[in-house]
Amino acid sequence: MSEHWSLAVAWEWRYDGDFVERLRAEAAAAGLTFLSIRPGDVGAVIERLAAGSTIGCYLDRASDVDSRFAPIEGLVQAAGGRVLNRNAMAVWASDKATMHMEFLTHGLVVPYTLLLPPFAERPEVTAEEFSRLPRPFVIKPASFGGGEGVVTGDTMADIRRARAMFPGEKYLIQEKVEPVLLDGRRAWFRPLFVLGEVCSMWWDDRTHVYDPLTPGDEQRYGLAPVRDMMLRIAGVSGLDFFSAEICLDSAGRFLVVDYVNVPCDMRVRSLHPRGVPDAVVAAVARRIVSAAAGMPVPVRAAP
Repeated sequence: MSEHWSLAVAWEWRYDGDFVERLRAEAAAAGLTFLSIRPGDVGAVIERLAAGSTIGCYLDRASDVDSRFAPIEGLVQAAGGRVLNRNAMAVWASDKATMHMEFLTHGLVVPYTLLLPPFAERPEVTAEEFSRLPRPFVIKPASFGGGEGVVTGDTMADIRRARAMFPGEKYLIQEKVEPVLLDGRRAWFRPLFVLGEVCSMWWDDRTHVYDPLTPGDEQRYGLAPVRDMMLRIAGVSGLDFFSAEICLDSAGRFLVVDYVNVPCDMRVRSLHPRGVPDAVVAAVARRIVSAAAGMPVPVRAAP
């Protein structure tokens, strides 16, 4: 017997449980059917979709680390369902080297950055390349997220050591940015974009603690560019749901420091000290359920 679920979420990270339950509650309040897909459910769900069951709106928070989930996206799309953050687009947009060039092309301001091929292809940085780098600098693997492999350095040996840890990875050697202080608060932001809306938040780059960025904050400190830049990043990346890091430095530059993060960490502040404010998590859940309910939200084309 075929079934239809208005909204389905694939997840494997144990800390996603609270976010999934918030999505379930919002879906129930809207009169929508909801499906939670855990690793143990994958085989049965694929069989049911192949037999004619359908999903209206599908959020995949698992296939990036568990390939067993991958076939679900194609089955959802083949039946006319909507996939939030199609996997191919998420992989493309998660490559920091690719996004760096895309952002430059589209006029987004980024820190000075040296792009390097994998260590296995070219182990050495030239003296000319190194001479152009502001010091200290941040050394980042191009395709990793969550700060994995990111270190600070100021010598050629630091660069070599970091790249040798992951010799198949492209690397970014990026100007280390220092935010201006706004009434004693570091002007570093980690906004979320979800289906046309921007949820702006302060994010301390040292403590990794979030705080809501209110409309009053935005007006008082002239922070509207943060929202505008997130909308432009959404246009470049083609993604429905992601976060980024934006910094205002002492020269008055709004810089995209960390480009596109997917999937977003949606742990809630009330349960995790470094989590996203509860009100923001609730707003994200409502926005996703609105998409599942068929309310008008932008559909972004592939780049």
